Amino acid sequence: MPQSALGMASDASTNSLQKPIIQIYSTPNDEVTPFWKEKYEKDAKKYWDIFYKRHQDRTLLG
Repeated sequence: MPQSALGMASDASTNSLQKPIIQIYSTPNDEVTPFWKEKYEKDAKKYWDIFYKRHQDRTLLG
């Protein structure tokens, strides 16, 4: 068997064993709906207050 044919057979078997690609980041078409955008903008103060309350005891290391 010629070496190039052997290489092609090897590549074909490797391709069948590859794992599928998983998309981690969202696509540009995924957007926040107006409902959620308005909700988070309206409740931003509440969320920041909760954040600062949870982290008030921590000091910066430096």
